[in-house]
Amino acid sequence: MTATDSWVQENVPDALVRVRKYSVGAFDDWKIEARFSGPANADPDTLRRLAEEGADILRNTPLTKEVRVNWRERVQALTPQDKQERARAAGVSRDDLARVMKRNSDGVVVGQYREGDDLIPIVARSVESQRLRAATSLDELQIAPKLSTHSIPVSQVIDGIEVPMGSPDHLAKKSSATLFDCGLAVLPWVIRQRSSILMVRCRSHASSDWITS
Repeated sequence: MTATDSWVQENVPDALVRVRKYSVGAFDDWKIEARFSGPANADPDTLRRLAEEGADILRNTPLTKEVRVNWRERVQALTPQDKQERARAAGVSRDDLARVMKRNSDGVVVGQYREGDDLIPIVARSVESQRLRAATSLDELQIAPKLSTHSIPVSQVIDGIEVPMGSPDHLAKKSSATLFDCGLAVLPWVIRQRSSILMVRCRSHASSDWITS
């Protein structure tokens, strides 16, 4: 394990690679976790900054390693700005818009296929050539209202498309985007001396609660 850790740090220092002994039974993902939380209207940028400050403190501690903030790096997200009045007049809902966008990207799950004991999702999506074209001209996609046989261009029901930087979708939905977990592994000596570990408490617009496992 020591040799593997040394090789990873020397050859891929930016990668998060965890080398651990195999454990039977319940397994702790992280020995120590710090949780940064705030009210429902907390500023995600403030929480991210506090989490990174806490992570930097932990990284500078010689007895810790593998420090990670669970929101990770920001990603870009396609965000259509819908024209609600026009969409209602055309009979197009936000679900219709979301469905046509998803069909031309990741695909829409329309059912399940059983193969032995496994359930495999059946995904319907546009052909590759159409998906590639949609990536550069989303406003030209055709959208059909539920109770209509005619389709209209997406550009008629949106007011442009923004591509903001944000947190990954599955984490942004968690706790109204007001929660960060900062996890880390520690050297065995720290586990034995847990009672003497210095716990740092950060306070700003959001609060933090430090949790030891």
